[in-house]
Amino acid sequence: MAANPGTKLSSWVLAHKKDCTHLALQKLCFYGYGIARALDATDLGLVTFEAWKHGPVCPEVWFEYKDRGREPIRLPPTAPIVRYDEATEDILRDVVCVYGELSAWELREQSHLETPWLNHQQRQSGIPDAEIVEHFRAKFGRPGEVMAPEYLFGTNSFALDGLPVAKFDSLKDLANE
Repeated sequence: MAANPGTKLSSWVLAHKKDCTHLALQKLCFYGYGIARALDATDLGLVTFEAWKHGPVCPEVWFEYKDRGREPIRLPPTAPIVRYDEATEDILRDVVCVYGELSAWELREQSHLETPWLNHQQRQSGIPDAEIVEHFRAKFGRPGEVMAPEYLFGTNSFALDGLPVAKFDSLKDLANE
């Protein structure tokens, strides 16, 4: 099994998202962790993120895959299967379903809209866990107020243009859309 919570989460994401680059992996880990924790997932452990130039980064994941460049990362066939409890995996699958539709660069741009990164990007400092959880709780914890990522075109989410935005009851409803 992966050595720490960050690399464990990245292994789970890589097992469920094909052709994932390091940039996309970092952002999918950020969204997966933040949303799962906000929706009360308890078995992820503490994953740390820092505000780097290209968005939130988990340093442990960065060190694990820093030599991969822009090429898709593939787990070796002998890699152990990472598992979480059913509720956590359900949330993570929905995150990959929604945010995995974005390109690596769209994920980067989307992460630059998120308050935890915005609050710390000038200092390029660590992002407090409580801030990540609270941000995603406000974003995904209110039925009827869940919106698609701004960079996910084709889902009636045109917040960037100031047009009306489709709202969903939950992340699950958004993923099913």
